[in-house]
Amino acid sequence: MKQILLTLLLIFSYQYALGCGPSDRLYIPEQYYYTFRVCGDNMEGIKLPQLDLKQDARKQMEENCLYWAKQTSMEIPVSDIKAVVYQWDYEQLEQLYTNITEGNPHYSGDNAFADWLTRHHDLEAISYLLLAKRCEMIRSQQVSEWYYPVDGDDECSMLMEVMIQAKAYGSRRFLDRYTLQMIRCLISMRQYDECLNLWIERNQYFQEKVIRNMAKGYVAGALFHLGEVEKAKEIFIEVGDICSYLFCLQKDGQLYDNLDLLLLLYEKDINDERIFPIIQNIIHGFEALDNRFTNDDYNIRRNKCFRALNKLSVEAISRTSPKYLAAWHYTAAYTYDKLNNSQKALNFINQASKYKAEQDLKDAIRVFHLYLTAKNAPQYDSKLENYLYGELLWLDDKIAFSNDFDLYYWNDMMCKIVISQVVPKCISSGYKVRALQFLNYADYRLLKMLGDEEDSKKVKVRRTINEQSYHYEYNAYDYRTNFFINLDSIGVKYIKRLVYRMKKPLCPLDCFLYKYSYNDMNYLYEIIGTQLIASMRYKEAIQYLALVSDDFIKSRNIYAPFEYDAFSNLEYNTVGNNRIRNQPGKSYKLDFARKMYALEQSIKNARNLNDKAEFMLEYARGLQNSIGHCWKLTSYYEGCWIFYPFYSRYQINLHDNIFKYSEMIKKKAFLLFTDTERAACALYKWNMCEAVVARYPNTKMAEYVRGHCDELADYKGS
Repeated sequence: MKQILLTLLLIFSYQYALGCGPSDRLYIPEQYYYTFRVCGDNMEGIKLPQLDLKQDARKQMEENCLYWAKQTSMEIPVSDIKAVVYQWDYEQLEQLYTNITEGNPHYSGDNAFADWLTRHHDLEAISYLLLAKRCEMIRSQQVSEWYYPVDGDDECSMLMEVMIQAKAYGSRRFLDRYTLQMIRCLISMRQYDECLNLWIERNQYFQEKVIRNMAKGYVAGALFHLGEVEKAKEIFIEVGDICSYLFCLQKDGQLYDNLDLLLLLYEKDINDERIFPIIQNIIHGFEALDNRFTNDDYNIRRNKCFRALNKLSVEAISRTSPKYLAAWHYTAAYTYDKLNNSQKALNFINQASKYKAEQDLKDAIRVFHLYLTAKNAPQYDSKLENYLYGELLWLDDKIAFSNDFDLYYWNDMMCKIVISQVVPKCISSGYKVRALQFLNYADYRLLKMLGDEEDSKKVKVRRTINEQSYHYEYNAYDYRTNFFINLDSIGVKYIKRLVYRMKKPLCPLDCFLYKYSYNDMNYLYEIIGTQLIASMRYKEAIQYLALVSDDFIKSRNIYAPFEYDAFSNLEYNTVGNNRIRNQPGKSYKLDFARKMYALEQSIKNARNLNDKAEFMLEYARGLQNSIGHCWKLTSYYEGCWIFYPFYSRYQINLHDNIFKYSEMIKKKAFLLFTDTERAACALYKWNMCEAVVARYPNTKMAEYVRGHCDELADYKGS
């Protein structure tokens, strides 16, 4: 998911000065994608432990309803008990009570719990529910922002009535429930000592853990208000009220982080269900920051945390219940990998796959196993390729048939595996065409699935040139991808081989990768043509650029209504208005390649040395401008970038070769002139005024220079 968001940010932050191409990337692909995935809705985990780690209300409701079933009938559906206990209002309960007392033993509704209470004339249960509902109503009035506590106010008086009624209950059946209501009343009336005394007096009568824990939470609150903060914190942790525990820490002015909280829960109960949500929250926090921070302080804090999590995970494996073995092995594998021990990580993930787990966790283990297998492979070979093909088929199904968060998670993991592990091994092992195929698949799989990939990559632009406005759409995505970065730096011969493999697949993996990749040959032909221009192979460049359709050219940000004249005599700092109008929808590069090839033929066939020299100088002008202010002819961005792991010197070498060759051609050309007037004019066109006067002082051009140049600086630059 993060890859798609980053791409959109790159597109909308587009600047005219950058024709296209990647922005500087200060992260590596391995850092960028979320990986750890062990629990929570859609396996996403929690966002803010301080807010989300209260004792699970749904679980508490479930346990309370099961206790009601034990006290009535186990045949009653829990959902019906929940409806009466938690969803019915006071009036509905009162009507149920009235029906029974007035001799109407039949319940007309469709709730099995209400029907059972009616048929069994269970006024004792209904009486308790009425009292609990009344207590809840009064206490809810006290939490209103308009409530101001005053001794003897109506709310306190009503709570005292509930308290007296609850205290009068003498049976053992609901004694723990009535005691819970009494404790709630005392807390709301701020009678904390009486609350503790009641707990001491009656705590042995609590029959079920769920009711005991509810009561203990209020007891902890009473202890806090009485200054017994440490005891309160212990009870809050014991009953799972993390929010109240953190409140105590804050009131004490203590600093804490989620790792402290995790260790505390771990010591209390290694099987606490809140442990993995906290672990996941901690890890997601670092995953979100890994691509932003590389300073020493951050790395020290990060590594310290991962060492602590790793130690915890390894220790837990020998102590935890079988239910959590897969999750702990998975966590150990992840932390070992983060601590740069990927071989040990692979050993633990192999173990994790052997234990029982929910299907979501099994899938997370499998995809991490795929990642670690690729990472630990010594090289890319047929064995690794066969393994990858089988696993990518499975992973692609996860992408294709998942929704919402799942969809982006599986796509992100695919990108992480392919971009950070598989592609570098392909390149280092000599499988550069396969590397390009994998990158094409990684960058475009999601776009191919989500709909019209071209429309999703377009950006509307308005440019003003020479006071005229032009509105058009262009595609700014295709020249900012990992696929493009490697197309641009791996070598033109490999792109030509890629085209061949896309047209004539050699194996099932070729077919699979092609199916879900970007298959518009115009895109590849245009890049090949550009690199051939940069290689000074103009005849070949013409062949490829001629295959690119006009509609494709107009849809890219490599096209503009006006471009600089590549054969202009003006220097870079004076090119402000030196533009030529493009032929509508035609390739600026194709026109340039044709002109350069024509010049090559003219140089080859020229018999007159002066003609030959002038052709050579015009050719040299085109060469130098193609890497100067007309850089769009040979590149997709001005300058270079160095922070990407697949960076190579390919583009730099191409440009260096052009510069060296142009200088050599220019030097040779000036030596060929036999006509001094033409030689002087040629020097002037290259702004070599001092050389004009020094070498050819008796020419008309030298006379012109002396008459029009007023500053000594005009004679410099030869």
